[in-house]
Amino acid sequence: MMRWRGPSDPDLMDEDYETRVITVADLLPGGMMLQGGEPCHLTDLDLHIVVDGEAIQLLYTMPIRPTYVECPRCRSETHEDGFIAVFEGHLLMPCWECKSLVILERGVEKRRSTKSNRFAKEFR
Repeated sequence: MMRWRGPSDPDLMDEDYETRVITVADLLPGGMMLQGGEPCHLTDLDLHIVVDGEAIQLLYTMPIRPTYVECPRCRSETHEDGFIAVFEGHLLMPCWECKSLVILERGVEKRRSTKSNRFAKEFR
């Protein structure tokens, strides 16, 4: 689940956030997301992911290559304009091949999953 608000009044309270489940289809190469049918850069939104009930704010986006040349989930080649969304303690990588959002914990050898103890947190 992600929540965000557009580039508007920074004094808005939490209830003013739009909260919904995001799929890989909502994200575009280059760190963009569809907002009301129009592309918007993720860094222009006050974007958070919710992990284990905690809202974690987006710090920045970066190109996926050369850090990852293949998806950690399906092992397909990463998109040339793919990106990593960097959050404090987590990385989010959309994979348009397996249609998954892969969330990895930064600095943790063993990666956790929302289902048992699989390789990475994945949301479809």
